[in-house]
Amino acid sequence: MRTAFLKRLVNLARRDKRICLVVGDLGFSVVEPFMNEFPDRFLNAGVAEQSMTSIATGWSLAENKTVFTYSLANFPTLRCLEQIRNDCCGHNANVKIISLGSGITYGQSGYSHFAVEDLAVMGAMPNMTIFTPGDPYEAEKIADLALQTPGPAYIRLAKNGERRLSDKKYSFGIGELIEYKSGKDVCLIGIGSILSECMEASRLIEGDISLAVFGLPVFKPVNENLAVEVIRKFPYIATVEEHSSYGGLASVVGEIMSRNRLNSKLLKFALPEGFDKIGSQPELRSSCGLTAGQIAETIKRAIDA
Repeated sequence: MRTAFLKRLVNLARRDKRICLVVGDLGFSVVEPFMNEFPDRFLNAGVAEQSMTSIATGWSLAENKTVFTYSLANFPTLRCLEQIRNDCCGHNANVKIISLGSGITYGQSGYSHFAVEDLAVMGAMPNMTIFTPGDPYEAEKIADLALQTPGPAYIRLAKNGERRLSDKKYSFGIGELIEYKSGKDVCLIGIGSILSECMEASRLIEGDISLAVFGLPVFKPVNENLAVEVIRKFPYIATVEEHSSYGGLASVVGEIMSRNRLNSKLLKFALPEGFDKIGSQPELRSSCGLTAGQIAETIKRAIDA
């Protein structure tokens, strides 16, 4: 996913001289093509994420640039949240924040490298658009969308060789739900790389329950009217995310259901508050009930209850 996004960014930068990239002394297995081809539009700010963010904002405002910042997990977000809030969002600057390692991607590095409160925090920032691609195809499309969308943006990428969720080519706009698989009993909505588990859960449960799978590659803002059209068709809605159970996908979907008085039952698959175990991403997903088999079994039990 990361490689697909940055390759697309280089292609876009060849056509648009406004595109710049600032990194926090990370990413040097993938950012060299941009650095070598556009040295006057690349800056390594060092291990100084707060400075990186303020530099990006100043560069954007002073020279009418679209500046992408890049670092791992929480470092380009929580470590420099004041600069994001006051500089980027307060001035509605064209700064696009790339965070590599969504959710528990860096599980073996521990809690300091978990991006599991980022959607709640970044979602509260004014003027902020949030992109949560589920596979490399969506990551490429999001590079274009982020460039076309004015103001600050947060781009949440995974990096573990994610496969395509669908062989089909499709387009999407801001806040649109994408249907990967049709169904009628349960609507499973996921964001990010955990969608691969959702697709496998749908396969495992087939024959017992008809499970539809939807994604939300643009997490904020959600097109609420389109979301309501989808949700009202199903007796059960299941949200799946590598994020805290507070302030993420389940919270957004639950608010939409409440505001629009939808009667579907909501099943929530998320990380428990304060989750801080160490292990590989598959191990940690299993410990939180987020594997395909666990999702399928939980849905079966909920419907049979």
